[in-house]
Amino acid sequence: MRVKSAMSWGLGFVWAVAALSASADVTVAVASNFRYPAEEIAAQFEEDTGTSVKLVFGSSGKHAAGIINGAPFDVFLSADTSRPDRLDYEGLVERRAPYAIGRIALYAPDQVDGDSARALLESGEFRKLAVADARLAPYGKAAMQALSAKQLDIPASKIVIGENIGQTFGFVFSGNAELGIVALSQIMALPEADQHGFMVIDPSLHDPIQQDAVLLTQAVSPREAAGFFDYLLSDATLPVLEKFGYTQARP
Repeated sequence: MRVKSAMSWGLGFVWAVAALSASADVTVAVASNFRYPAEEIAAQFEEDTGTSVKLVFGSSGKHAAGIINGAPFDVFLSADTSRPDRLDYEGLVERRAPYAIGRIALYAPDQVDGDSARALLESGEFRKLAVADARLAPYGKAAMQALSAKQLDIPASKIVIGENIGQTFGFVFSGNAELGIVALSQIMALPEADQHGFMVIDPSLHDPIQQDAVLLTQAVSPREAAGFFDYLLSDATLPVLEKFGYTQARP
């Protein structure tokens, strides 16, 4: 499956999404943390049904704002429940259900294991720690909650903020930040040889990252969109969720 994405914002973003949706049966707004499983699930769905899917990746906050402003999405895969709550309030939700519980991880690719990554964080002897913007990205909110719970007071000058969890992971993987708090799914998507220097963060240190899917009332292709929504919640996707480190969530 070839995935296209619209990266600009404002009116240009809406036009870009409209161009994508014109060439697809279903257009799905996907939270950045769910990129890799979404690609596999969409490919499976296309193979099983013949219905084409276009995925657009970004922060949950920006996706929700785009939907409220008329971006022509059929389905929204949020990284939380608060953005679907807002869409529900706006009367834009046809159906809604939890589809995954996310996990965050401390990731320091130059370290040999999770213990050394944790030691680096606790020592404070690093230039930059990358986290996602807590105002826009639920994974960023969870990261800040975990740091607070561990009473780690990181100076603001040492924190680099990613607009979404995808950009945050990029800061770490590129070496612009020595370590970061990212989605576990992003690490699980790496080749096995690169899956080191990370530690899964205890979920008791932050609010649960329940991720809700929304079938939108404004869906351009409601029948096909409902088919994708139901497929996402079916047992067919469970192996993909587990592969990328998600806990199952079913209504």
